[in-house]
Amino acid sequence: MAELADKYECNVCHQVPGIGMEKGEADIGPPLIGLKKYVKGAPGGMSLKEYIRQSILDPNAFIADTENYDPDTMPDDFKDRLRVSELDLAVN
Repeated sequence: MAELADKYECNVCHQVPGIGMEKGEADIGPPLIGLKKYVKGAPGGMSLKEYIRQSILDPNAFIADTENYDPDTMPDDFKDRLRVSELDLAVN
């Protein structure tokens, strides 16, 4: 996961386990650990994996913490850039 997050520079906006914080505090998006707390309010009772997948492919579909994170911040082109195997790695 760290290699994938490094390739797509996820640590610019998120705290990512296994990647240093050399680019700053990375608090534009939620930390990529402890995401379970964000899925609680997700529509349709989606699982954590479904929530992560949707958040990557369609980041504005549901923003769990609108007090701390703004819509239209996460790039919405990962559906075009990620390979299926990379998406599966990120979700699992």
